[in-house]
Amino acid sequence: MRDHRHPAGLAPALPAAYATSAATPGSTARATDAPPQRRRSREELAAAQQRAQSRVQGQVQKQKDQERRARMRQAQQRREQLLRNQHAAHLFVPYGLAMVFVALLVFVFGGALFEMAQGDHFLVSGHATLRAAMPWLVLAAAPLWYWALCRTEVLAPWWVQQMPTRFVRQMVVYPFAALLGAAALGAAPWGWAAYLGELVGKPARVEALVVSVEAPRISSSCNQYARLEFRGSTGRVCMNTAVTGVMPRAGDTVVVAGLVSRWGLHVGAVHAK
Repeated sequence: MRDHRHPAGLAPALPAAYATSAATPGSTARATDAPPQRRRSREELAAAQQRAQSRVQGQVQKQKDQERRARMRQAQQRREQLLRNQHAAHLFVPYGLAMVFVALLVFVFGGALFEMAQGDHFLVSGHATLRAAMPWLVLAAAPLWYWALCRTEVLAPWWVQQMPTRFVRQMVVYPFAALLGAAALGAAPWGWAAYLGELVGKPARVEALVVSVEAPRISSSCNQYARLEFRGSTGRVCMNTAVTGVMPRAGDTVVVAGLVSRWGLHVGAVHAK
């Protein structure tokens, strides 16, 4: 207990009390000198609210962009994984079956090339039944070609990379390629007959009947065709490069110099009789 009878006992307490009494008027003065807080107007409140809404919308849009980029990355990863699986997939094909498939392709497209190169100068003998059935065979072959092209997505994954859109592959490219393959299959027998007829044919001069003569036209391959009958079979032959002299008319008998074989007649030159 402090002794109040001695002045020395009150000495430590006086500075503190004095400091407290001295600080209080100063603080009050500073609080009095501070300007009062100004109330914001409606325009300022509206602007502040708009800025807050802009910040919220920016954050929401940023989050949406991040989610969209994440979905795009996941889709790209799934696509790359699918391509890796397709590349890694192995489909075992027996050697004999592969050889049959290659031989079929050589027969179809090789025959089509021979038909385009030599078909205009060759008369195939016989095979009337096959000629009558060929349109039906072509129509039946088109769906098979389409199925085979769809299977190439498994056998050859690079095909998918060349045409990444599934709609383009299956609705545009595959149907068009199937029709071309079916047409090549229809032309292949006659192309091979023309090739073999020229290969093993013997030179001869034979008579043929002019069935019809087509009107002249401007073409890079042949300007005028005619249908000739030989050994009971009729074929379309290019005449402007083979006929010598006056162009024959329908019903005339002409002499054809060319190569004769069991496959037919390869037309070299046509002379009016």
